[in-house]
Amino acid sequence: MDCVFCRLIHEGTARWVAREAESCAFTPLDPLAPGHTLVVPTRHFADVFACPHDVLTASFALVQRVAAAMRTVLDASASIF
Repeated sequence: MDCVFCRLIHEGTARWVAREAESCAFTPLDPLAPGHTLVVPTRHFADVFACPHDVLTASFALVQRVAAAMRTVLDASASIF
């Protein structure tokens, strides 16, 4: 398996923030800043153009939920999102 995201998802070795049917969120191995979180589809797609609309919709809904939680937990301003 060449895709690092797929490997993390299938091995379950990521530091999970959220796991859902169509997408998941986890912290990167080397975060750039507090709250740095990656949200990706749970299935592999070559790029955004190959990803079905319903998967993109689910992924971006998760992005919004994670961002809202991070804003609250980190007491961050909305301008950084």
